[in-house]
Amino acid sequence: MTTLSNEDLVALNHRGLIFGPEEDEETFLRRKKTVETLSQHPEIALKAQGIPSHLCQKVESETWDLARKKTRALFGVAPDWIEGFYSDKKLSFWQGAATWICELNGEQTIPILQLRKELKSGKLMSIYPVQEVLAHESVHAVRSAFNEPKFEEIFAFQTSKNTFRKLFGPLFRTPLGTYFFALTLVFSFLSQLAILIFSWPSPKLYFTFTLLPFFTLVFFALRLMKDQFLLLRCLKRLSSLFSQDVSPKAVALRLTDKEIKMFASKSLEKIRTYMKKKEFESLRWRQILSSYLLK
Repeated sequence: MTTLSNEDLVALNHRGLIFGPEEDEETFLRRKKTVETLSQHPEIALKAQGIPSHLCQKVESETWDLARKKTRALFGVAPDWIEGFYSDKKLSFWQGAATWICELNGEQTIPILQLRKELKSGKLMSIYPVQEVLAHESVHAVRSAFNEPKFEEIFAFQTSKNTFRKLFGPLFRTPLGTYFFALTLVFSFLSQLAILIFSWPSPKLYFTFTLLPFFTLVFFALRLMKDQFLLLRCLKRLSSLFSQDVSPKAVALRLTDKEIKMFASKSLEKIRTYMKKKEFESLRWRQILSSYLLK
């Protein structure tokens, strides 16, 4: 039997402490205690990630306030339990920031945010404001109990004011996609080098490798368009189901990939029935429906 009241669930929800899809109360409370402890003693998490704490500088509280203002407006969360640090250690050259999920005492869902030192000046490459980067990474941290990558980057890039970044920023769902695209660029370069040096006898193979990065981008772009279309349909249904003052994006952030795809195609009545049933089976859904009123 749960010890958390509906009021407790609402308060935790606003702090960005959201139940994972299959998380029970005991696991959740253990995770909550751990992240709150780490916010007071962040050097423990840094050590677990292999980042020396003396090489890091904490993100300023004023910067956090601006980032939380953004996540609160978009998703109804103002996480006060996340720590962020400026450090270049372990970041790939193209990464401006990262949310590390640290393994600590058997837990796999303890997030720590790392920002490139350049962001201390307020912007990365004079383009990305530090509060936008921090808000983006906070979205990943809030969903750290989820293993649902299909729509998460789309949510995270909603924190950007730049329309282009909102639309095309989520092109790569995971770092693996970025690495794969980088590999196609290497193959393309090597194929062009081979034709110049060795007069490569297979034009078809040459053109295949040369155009591989283009084909890869087209595939990722089409996949992203499909995901954005599904999410948009889901958001429209959520706006019809919940009260006018409820942000559909806030509800969608708390859904699984399977639920977003299902809500995009099911009728409003079937979605409502699903929610009501899940409210008695899932603490995550009890938290959602306690925090956001259905019509």
